[in-house]
Amino acid sequence: MPPKRKSSVTVKTEKVKTEKKPAKPAAKKPAKRAAAEGDAKPKRAKKPRVKAEPGPRTLALPPPAATIGFASGAPRAPVRTGEVRVGPRARFARPIEKFERLERNGTVYQWSSEASGAMTMQWTAVDEPCRFVGSRTLEFSLPSGTDASSVVKKLCRGVKATRKETQRHYGPVNYDNDGEAAKPNDGVTTTVRRLEDDVASGKILAQDDDAATFLASAASLASPAQLPKNMPPCLKCLCYVTKIEGAEFSVEIRAYATRVLFYLIADPSVRNVLNGLTTLAGAVTPRAAPPTQLDLFATSSQNGSAAPFTLEGVMRSAEHTGCAEDPQPSRIALPMKPYQLQAIRWMRQMEGLNLNSLFWEKRAFADGGEYWFAPDLGECRLAEELPTASGGLLCDEMGMGKTVELLGLVCAAPATVEQLKAPGLAKKHEDAGPLVASRATLIVVPPALVSQWVNEVKKSILATNPLSVKVFVTDKEREELVPLRKGSLKKSETFFASRKQSLSRLADHDIVIVTYNTMLAGGARQGLYGTPGDVNPIEQIRWTRVAVWNQPVRRVHPTILH
Repeated sequence: MPPKRKSSVTVKTEKVKTEKKPAKPAAKKPAKRAAAEGDAKPKRAKKPRVKAEPGPRTLALPPPAATIGFASGAPRAPVRTGEVRVGPRARFARPIEKFERLERNGTVYQWSSEASGAMTMQWTAVDEPCRFVGSRTLEFSLPSGTDASSVVKKLCRGVKATRKETQRHYGPVNYDNDGEAAKPNDGVTTTVRRLEDDVASGKILAQDDDAATFLASAASLASPAQLPKNMPPCLKCLCYVTKIEGAEFSVEIRAYATRVLFYLIADPSVRNVLNGLTTLAGAVTPRAAPPTQLDLFATSSQNGSAAPFTLEGVMRSAEHTGCAEDPQPSRIALPMKPYQLQAIRWMRQMEGLNLNSLFWEKRAFADGGEYWFAPDLGECRLAEELPTASGGLLCDEMGMGKTVELLGLVCAAPATVEQLKAPGLAKKHEDAGPLVASRATLIVVPPALVSQWVNEVKKSILATNPLSVKVFVTDKEREELVPLRKGSLKKSETFFASRKQSLSRLADHDIVIVTYNTMLAGGARQGLYGTPGDVNPIEQIRWTRVAVWNQPVRRVHPTILH
């Protein structure tokens, strides 16, 4: 029997709608793989970076400090009265042993003293005081026209500390070959040497015409390698970047003088730097104006020009083109010509003028004290007052009557009572300075012209009102008039009284004629006529004027021409 078949039943069911689960995101493929497979999504384009142009950058600097320390550049008080100069006394060697000894005894050093200057020459301390002498702002630009920020960043990089022992100085040296001490990488301060190098190489352009000369001079004064005999730096410059605007930037240079600066003589770098600085308001007392001149004579300056910083230039600046006529002196017997009367007026002007006032101006430090500066000569001096130097060079041709012109001056401008009573005479014979004041004019001539001068005085002066003339030339005249210190008279008070009376008799004349040999004989160092320790009587009289005839002034003893 066949098997039974299973019956099939069809059942209809309703489909139930269910929410589908979100599909899992496909794993990210590497960019390179995705690109190879061709299913990589396009990258979003990056927006181009737009570099913002820097705006003007201005730095407000504090006012310059009056005195700073050399290495630190920080403000400090100068070494003045009441302060003792600091330093490693144990390191001081024999050349400055005396200054060390004085300091140990409590001696106070002033910054302007010679002892302080000698110590600076031998050893420059970290806090060596440098005094402010002026500042200057220089404008620079880039030849490429690009932003100046990167250039300023290089200029303001740091300076490594230098502290090395040398045989030249006593103690470590705190500056490099350019005279720069350590400084941080602050982005604000630079050095004068870097500015000078970049200007010289053409990396930056200076807007001022004399900026290159100014920077080169300042760098040379700060660099020991460019100074005589490896002197320590004479100048300390603090250079601040004050403004950056596009391709242009400004630098303010503050100049500080070390004590060594005032030892330089006729240095063109000193002239270039100090003439280019702006000093504090009211700190400069200008030079005196020269006397008024008339356009009567031709000068050599009309035939060519000479640089002011030369001897020729200085001499040409002092040439005179003429002045008004002086009245005819009443004691002169001969009628004088117009140019001779003009010469008398000129000589009177020069006698009343301090020649130093024509070349030197007084400048004040910010913390007190003053110094002198000659703009044409390139020198600085530390002194309370400049010495008075009056006179000039009468350069008329031979035969023009220079003798009668000088006699006219003697008659027209005799010594006043105030001149004869002026202070400065020595109280004792041993004291420095002249003992007696004289109304006389001392005329120094060659031996061959002594008799000629005596005859010219007799011929040119009225017989009714003659001039008193004394010739002090021969040994007999000298011995009769002025006694010498010999034997027991060397320490005798009687001798000193007799010497002063003799000097008074010699001084009581209108004209005293001597020779060059008389002027140069003896003196305080050589002794007079072989007498050790005696003094030339010519040096013990303060003369109204001294006329050196047909001979260079350098031959005259320096104690006479003060």
